[in-house]
Amino acid sequence: MVTTKKALRFHKAFSIYHKIIFSIIGIARQTKAYQTWGQQIPTYIQQFVINPLIGVDPNLVLKLQDYRVAEFKNYHSLVPMAQDSLKPIFELTSQDGVIGGHYQYVDSCRTEFQAIANNLASII
Repeated sequence: MVTTKKALRFHKAFSIYHKIIFSIIGIARQTKAYQTWGQQIPTYIQQFVINPLIGVDPNLVLKLQDYRVAEFKNYHSLVPMAQDSLKPIFELTSQDGVIGGHYQYVDSCRTEFQAIANNLASII
């Protein structure tokens, strides 16, 4: 049995996830694969999140204009560095392989993610 509180937490978490994913694929230069995938997201959100929540309690559905929280830059080679180091991009250091211009991207990422976290906190 889905309780109202559990359903609301799920909906908020899924909405945030969708906002982030939608923003990532919403960049100006999308590949065809991302365009195809991104066009499907609103339908899946409606079908698998919004409609089931309306069936439980219409008050559980957040009244949001869209699911976009932020747009992410492509941090290229920093992503594999972060994966290898098992830490977020914004915590990478020279010990993880960051050199030269990468430092600017690490700082930019930190600022970006702080803004995103603040935005998410205001929504929740």
